[in-house]
Amino acid sequence: MKPFLVLALLGATPLWPQQQATPAAVPSLAAPDGLTTEWDIQKTIHAVGTQASRLIPMLDEVRPEQWIEKGAPEAYVAQLRDLRAELGYAARTAQELQRDADDLGKAFELFMRLDASRGMYRSVVQGVRNYQNPALADLLESVELEGDGPRSRFRNYLVELATMKERELKIVDQEAQRCRGMLIRQPAAKPAPKPKPAAPQAAPASTPAPGPVPPAAKGAKP
Repeated sequence: MKPFLVLALLGATPLWPQQQATPAAVPSLAAPDGLTTEWDIQKTIHAVGTQASRLIPMLDEVRPEQWIEKGAPEAYVAQLRDLRAELGYAARTAQELQRDADDLGKAFELFMRLDASRGMYRSVVQGVRNYQNPALADLLESVELEGDGPRSRFRNYLVELATMKERELKIVDQEAQRCRGMLIRQPAAKPAPKPKPAAPQAAPASTPAPGPVPPAAKGAKP
């Protein structure tokens, strides 16, 4: 997914309440160059994954099967099952992202899983409040709200990461266009001259074959 599309989706997704990210409650985690430091984002990702893992066992007290007798929709049963799975996926994705925090695809996957699990969690808590135990619903809600700070910081980091990746793509594209322009402006190479054919060499003069040796004159001494 391209970074500018990630930015558009992040801007259109009301994932967490903005009042949590006040300057007094959430200290600035930005590095001097505008990006969250590696140390801070590692802590944030770890906190997000830990929070997702923490919510799973707390759902053991939820009994949607018993709600049906009180008029609750049967869909709560499947929703609770899906919620457990989504929280597990989110926790594992956070562990994978900790190994490479610059992975934009993995970061966006974690963001979407957190978003999906939060919607289902709120629905289940409302079911607990209506059909089971309001006190348990308050407990579930309070524990879940403790993760608002890390989730908000993670969302801010995802925006920073997508912006940085988009900037890198622009730089690469500009450099590629510059290289193409340099190649176009270069003069075409002249073809190498063909070598001249070598002059034919004269055949060597033939040496006459020696004739028969004349007989020696009579009386001549050998």
